[in-house]
Amino acid sequence: MNKKKSNLILPILLAGGEGSRVNKYISDGLPKQFSNFFGKKTLFQQALLRFSNSDDFDHPIIITNEKYKLYVKNQSREIGVPLKNIVCEPSAKNTAVSCMLGSYISEKLYGERWIIVAPTDHLMKNFNLNKEILNLMMKQMENKILLIGVYPKYCSSEYGYIEIKEEILGIQNLYTIKSFREKPNSSLAKKIYNDKNFLWNTGIFMFNNKKHNSIFKDNFFNIYEPISITVDNFKKINNSIILKHVAFDSIVTNDPFDKIYIEKKFSEVVVTKHHSNWYDCGSQTSIEYLKKEKLIG
Repeated sequence: MNKKKSNLILPILLAGGEGSRVNKYISDGLPKQFSNFFGKKTLFQQALLRFSNSDDFDHPIIITNEKYKLYVKNQSREIGVPLKNIVCEPSAKNTAVSCMLGSYISEKLYGERWIIVAPTDHLMKNFNLNKEILNLMMKQMENKILLIGVYPKYCSSEYGYIEIKEEILGIQNLYTIKSFREKPNSSLAKKIYNDKNFLWNTGIFMFNNKKHNSIFKDNFFNIYEPISITVDNFKKINNSIILKHVAFDSIVTNDPFDKIYIEKKFSEVVVTKHHSNWYDCGSQTSIEYLKKEKLIG
């Protein structure tokens, strides 16, 4: 692998979720990222095109469950996007493990890189990143994580919210964070919805893999060590990276990355407001809203 440092951002696309909360809406029985329920192109295909049709991004690494790798291969082939690395987790461990896995394996394959970790089961239109902010992060904020937030489209107690604190001096649309509010009750959700200092948390993160692998090792060794052992012993078949090691099965956490890292270390996180149409697609409320707005059939 070429480990020469590149200025291209390396996407780590998470495609291993089961989508159990909205299974009753999806007649084909597929996880929502692979279902045609949300349009002619699946959410996975939309995400793949989002990060492929840009000069800012390198070829993505896909992290999925072993049982979904054929969906990943077939759907990427349908839209003509070649994949070099499909990482196959032997079991689902939620996004804390997937983010750290993506960070570790990206450094092993490509060396030090800025990576952007993004779910593939969300609906998102008009995605682009501010180049001034990207350049600033890469040159001056290598120990920070950039989090993407969007203004809420409707009042909901089913999403996580970011409360912005203040704009970083001299940098437009880049903010420090005051607090996180995960799935507030309906009364608080109404107040938050009318407060312009609150954003929906998209679960999209950008950070330097080498810097944060060191942080993960120091702070989450019980996750980092089994990931490193598993990745150091991976087997590659064509474009599939097969992870089979007892160390991976020893990881007991099933928490999202937000909970174990972002919400506890938000002084090390900055947020930018993204003016796109973003929807989680993971609840009855979101499905009904998307139907009402004719964003899905």
